[in-house]
Amino acid sequence: MTRRLATIHALASRMLGDSVMAEDVAQTVFLKTWTQAPKWEPGKAKLLTWMCRVATNQCLDILKRKRPIYSDAVPDVEDARASAVDIISAQDDAAQIEKAMAALPAAQRAAIALCYFDELSQKEAATILEVSVKAYESLLSRGRQNLRNNLGPNLIDQGHDQRLDAS
Repeated sequence: MTRRLATIHALASRMLGDSVMAEDVAQTVFLKTWTQAPKWEPGKAKLLTWMCRVATNQCLDILKRKRPIYSDAVPDVEDARASAVDIISAQDDAAQIEKAMAALPAAQRAAIALCYFDELSQKEAATILEVSVKAYESLLSRGRQNLRNNLGPNLIDQGHDQRLDAS
């Protein structure tokens, strides 16, 4: 359960950009899982896939209801081995990536999060988003292109477009 909770929370956190809201989504997913357990039909779909789909739907509903307010505040990164310049640079990169992710349409943001952050296969991610694999690939491609356009040459030259990790 802890492993599944971490996966659901990470997905929701990436989609929403808010850890507290992600916790609410994770709780809702586990409540729905508990209440739907008697109706579960083994062999139809993986439980984690179904839970990710529920989490994605919850996040999309939240994103439709209200637009989150993004601030320029970046959490402190504690690393005794890193220099202050490295820390500030990493925080600036993370803020730019978070801002670029937030600017993406919800479906493209979900596709990027499922692929790069949750490392799901294209088939699993397409199932979660309830689209064909080809449509998922298209969302992912457009999302990558929009991130490249939004991030600009500084982060792309550093190789950050290969691994879109803001953490």
